[in-house]
Amino acid sequence: MCVMIAKYLENEGGWVGVKNRDRNYKPTIKIKQSFKEDIESIYIYDSITKFSEGMNEYGICILNTATQVKNDESESSQARHQLKKKKKKLGVYYSFDGVIIRKALKTKKIEDAIKILIENELKGNFLVFNKDVCYILEGGSDEESYRAEMEKTKEDSEYEWEKLPYVYVKKEISKNKIAIRTNHGIFLDWMGYDPDSDNEHTVLSRKSSDNRYDVALKNVKEATTPEGMLRAISDISNKNPQMNPLRVDNINSNKTLKTTAQIMLNPNDNRLTFRPIWGVTSAENFGKINNHKSKLYLNFLSYKLNETTSFKEFYNSMI
Repeated sequence: MCVMIAKYLENEGGWVGVKNRDRNYKPTIKIKQSFKEDIESIYIYDSITKFSEGMNEYGICILNTATQVKNDESESSQARHQLKKKKKKLGVYYSFDGVIIRKALKTKKIEDAIKILIENELKGNFLVFNKDVCYILEGGSDEESYRAEMEKTKEDSEYEWEKLPYVYVKKEISKNKIAIRTNHGIFLDWMGYDPDSDNEHTVLSRKSSDNRYDVALKNVKEATTPEGMLRAISDISNKNPQMNPLRVDNINSNKTLKTTAQIMLNPNDNRLTFRPIWGVTSAENFGKINNHKSKLYLNFLSYKLNETTSFKEFYNSMI
């Protein structure tokens, strides 16, 4: 559903991360600034699911892509369903991952941030980095091991996601390497869409995940600037839009995944850059976020996209 990359840029003085955020619903995104626990943080806040990604004043940055995509899509469906019921005062849905990521952004050390993600058994691919170090964390529910255990004990093989054993791999990435993930696991290669599935949609989704990974990796190898990294994930060269890192086809349809925004986290200049593509975006008290007393800053990038905008015109507008 997404593609994210972190790369060590010598000219910038450290690691920089970028991401295409893909959704099958039109999101309402707020950029929030928090000073809770005396630590300043800035992050995106999806008003539908309450999911967040961002950075804090100590340069800790967190980005995520889903691998157990059925759960991720189910979460957004639950959130939208709950919002429809809001008039009946039944409450609002909160993404558990969003709550934990915001908690991790209230730490001063990158090791402590990763520890919070692991202790709370967050699932998916995570890039956790500052200007000096970058980690990839893959976590997931080991479905295969669980099914094997059920067969041994003769128990019912039906299961619930929250009962599956949690496994993870954490690895520091060398400065001469590129950290990249889409919607499948590399360390835990059973995570994500199954390429051998009998379901045609699942196979095509995995093909998209693989292709977006390959194209973005190839492009970003040439990038020497943060803007170059954004261009690397803005590729729309494939005739099948769902195979591109940037997916902007059928913008008025809720049936296809679309890139709703691009995010760049640069701990070298304490800046979160956000390019809205599809949806509604606002910053809570923009003047306060970019006040001279702030340690973190927000930068909006514009775009031009509508029903008649061609892919070529859209890409050229981003260069």
